[in-house]
Amino acid sequence: MQITVSGHHVDVTDSLRDHAKSKLRKVASHFSEVVAINVTLILGNAKNHTTEINTTYHGKDVAVRVEGTDMYAAITQGRDKLHRILADLKGAEKAARKDKPIPSEHLEPRVEDGAQSAARIA
Repeated sequence: MQITVSGHHVDVTDSLRDHAKSKLRKVASHFSEVVAINVTLILGNAKNHTTEINTTYHGKDVAVRVEGTDMYAAITQGRDKLHRILADLKGAEKAARKDKPIPSEHLEPRVEDGAQSAARIA
């Protein structure tokens, strides 16, 4: 799993980088198909902190954007939001699978050979 942390108008300190990587490793442990996550930390006007998280899951681009007054809280909220989106995608893919097991009440009854069934009755 590759996690890239970059900053826009903000210096990314080691503690910010470590915080982002530790939070996003949890997402990687639940969704092994995610290969890379890109995190951009943005400091806007009036000390508005924004976290953008981008990744690809099964060929679909997933982007999350969270704004807040604290950069650490924005990273954590972004991780939670990304986790919810990936869980929804995983559930939708699982529901759309064509190889679902068929419940036993929908199976056709087995047709047995007459001689075998007569032997079982007797």
